[in-house]
Amino acid sequence: MSDLKSGLILGEGETLVMELEAELWATSSNPIAMALGNLKKFVAKILGTKRTGFLVLTNKRVVEVSNMISCYVFNIGRTVKYLLPSSVKEIGYTKAATCGMFCPAYYLYYESFTQTTSILLSGADEAAAQKTVDAFYKAIAAAQTGNAYSVQISIFERLRIFIAFLRNNSGIGAFIQGFKVAHCSANFCRPALL
Repeated sequence: MSDLKSGLILGEGETLVMELEAELWATSSNPIAMALGNLKKFVAKILGTKRTGFLVLTNKRVVEVSNMISCYVFNIGRTVKYLLPSSVKEIGYTKAATCGMFCPAYYLYYESFTQTTSILLSGADEAAAQKTVDAFYKAIAAAQTGNAYSVQISIFERLRIFIAFLRNNSGIGAFIQGFKVAHCSANFCRPALL
């Protein structure tokens, strides 16, 4: 079993860089917003509902995990999303404060083609926010280089299997062999793909 709070199991050769717990109830570090968030959380806890959210950064991938528990024990929903390098458009952090100067807070945000996500970085300063953005970027970059290599292999293997299938199929294989011979018997011969 995993020792991560999110319950995510790390793959072989994968190391945890950072696990951020998302504040799903309060939307800012403003004491009033925190109090309202804690009140909503308390009422939900009395009714037996619990929501948790995590952003897990590893050396190979970025994963969003959210859980919804109802009636104190029933896990009614678990969402695990892998963030694909091709879908993330921008990553950064913002600093926001109430009335421009009270209770400043840093938020990690990333925008993809389908959603924009913002996570409150509790107790973070400028350096910690920058470190988090850098770790996120490195994980996405590592996922992109790893995925690009495996996709190229996968496409090559699929093409090789498809061609082998066509050659071994009796009617189509004879047609392909005949086409290849007829195609190359002319005065010029194009490089054969088969």
